[in-house]
Amino acid sequence: MRYIFFLLFAILCGQETYAAPPRTQCILATELDRSFVQLRAEESQFDCHSGRIDRKQPRIWVKMDKPDWVQNGQSMEVQSDAFPLDAVSIFAVYQEGTILSKRFSAKDVASHWRPENRFGLPIPAHQAADLQAVYVAVDRPWMATSISQMEIKLSAQAEAATIPLAAMFSLLLGMMIIPVLYNVFFYGALRNSFLLWHAAMVLCTTVFTFSSSGLVFLVFPQTTLYGKLVLNYGSLAMALLASCFFIRDYVERNMLSKTMRHLLAVCALFLLFSTAYVLIRSDNLRLVGSVYYHAAVLPVLLATVAAMAQAAWRGSRAIWFQIFGWLPIFIFGFDRVARGTGLYEGFAILDYGLYFGLVMETMVIALGVADRIMTLRKNHRRSLKQQARLSRLAETDGLTSLPNRRGFENIFARNTALREFGRIALLDIDYFKRINDTYGHAIGDDVLRAIGAEFNRLGICAMRIGGEEFVLLLEEKGAGTADIGLRAMCKQLTAAIAAAAPVIEYPVSASMGVVSIIERKSSAEMLALADAQLYKAKNNGRNLVVECTAQSQTSAA
Repeated sequence: MRYIFFLLFAILCGQETYAAPPRTQCILATELDRSFVQLRAEESQFDCHSGRIDRKQPRIWVKMDKPDWVQNGQSMEVQSDAFPLDAVSIFAVYQEGTILSKRFSAKDVASHWRPENRFGLPIPAHQAADLQAVYVAVDRPWMATSISQMEIKLSAQAEAATIPLAAMFSLLLGMMIIPVLYNVFFYGALRNSFLLWHAAMVLCTTVFTFSSSGLVFLVFPQTTLYGKLVLNYGSLAMALLASCFFIRDYVERNMLSKTMRHLLAVCALFLLFSTAYVLIRSDNLRLVGSVYYHAAVLPVLLATVAAMAQAAWRGSRAIWFQIFGWLPIFIFGFDRVARGTGLYEGFAILDYGLYFGLVMETMVIALGVADRIMTLRKNHRRSLKQQARLSRLAETDGLTSLPNRRGFENIFARNTALREFGRIALLDIDYFKRINDTYGHAIGDDVLRAIGAEFNRLGICAMRIGGEEFVLLLEEKGAGTADIGLRAMCKQLTAAIAAAAPVIEYPVSASMGVVSIIERKSSAEMLALADAQLYKAKNNGRNLVVECTAQSQTSAA
């Protein structure tokens, strides 16, 4: 609980002293004009126990004894976290009182970068005497870990590790950037917003890794320590913001409540504004700016955990990819927040875990995005099939399984463009009312079903447009007062009806009127022309096919 009260006090009041974890170094805060000679005279003022840093003083001195494992003649360097500062001065005290010193500007510190957000400044060497202690003066440090994480390392080991670590981070960056490409590709096809949010999240995470790993100094040597800080904090804040909006759009519908969706947005925007405030006011937030920043990260992490829990509780399939992908991020993320706010020291090597966690998250979420895309495509195909089925039902006569009047209109419109059929026929069952009145509507339905089945068997494009009336679309034929094929078809219909409804004691015939399809005539106009021919067939005794040739239609027009 005391850590929580400490965090709240630091945020609300702004602390005058920053409690860094106990270290092996001894620390003393002074004014900028305090010389090294004066400092040696006040050796007893160094704090070698609590590690507390007085943020009122602009210069922080760190005293470190020579490590036991260092041998004479070995080149050594001072390493620490590479955060903004004004300058670093190193004083090396050798036997017999020899003191060698060197001062490094902020630009010099940036040029002596080491992988994993570190810098390594060479300790002035003396070949004829043993090193006793190193004093480091850091002017206006922005981050307390630049003091608490300071240590002496062998230069040869640090330089030997630089290239392999740089290669490792480059490989990680290459692996991380791949999902951006397929997210953009799939967005062009599917237009799902979560693909863009994931691409933004991966891109910002890649920038964060590129910056915090130190590769930014290798690729862009002119980068300043403050510029690196802006990239670090800005890219991570944008990545977390994108992740919040990604969750909102990624999970299935109704898996997050309206309140949870608003909470994610509010926490993300709060982090963005807090980050901007910390970066703009960096000069006034020395040693506590990190506390503000990491404290603003905490609500985003908690809101994300709550959103994942709610989606999982409601049965989301997609969220489990994010849970597994983000588990290492949460573990190492909470560790970094705790170290960034000074709750405990931890180990800097844990930052490597965060980088590998980011890569793992990228890959697992990429699988989740692919799974979500497949689910959306499956749902889309199911929806299209459902729409097609409903469309067929809307255009199909339920009794005969032939297209209905609406289906006829669509087929006729398509034929206007394709010209598959050259004639249109209107067929009517002779004395159909007498069948219903004598034998009942059930037998009448059997007659209609038999006609529909026979049309399907013969492969004729036929539609039932109402009652006992059918429309046929036929290929163009030669001229003639009657079509022998159509007469034969009518006989086949009579035979099919007799087989399906043997209770009817007489042959059931059909009459038909046929006309050639005229360009720029509507379906209603063509039906009216066919109906006129059908009327002639009815008046001439029924069981007839009356066709008006194209020449007759043209002369009549």
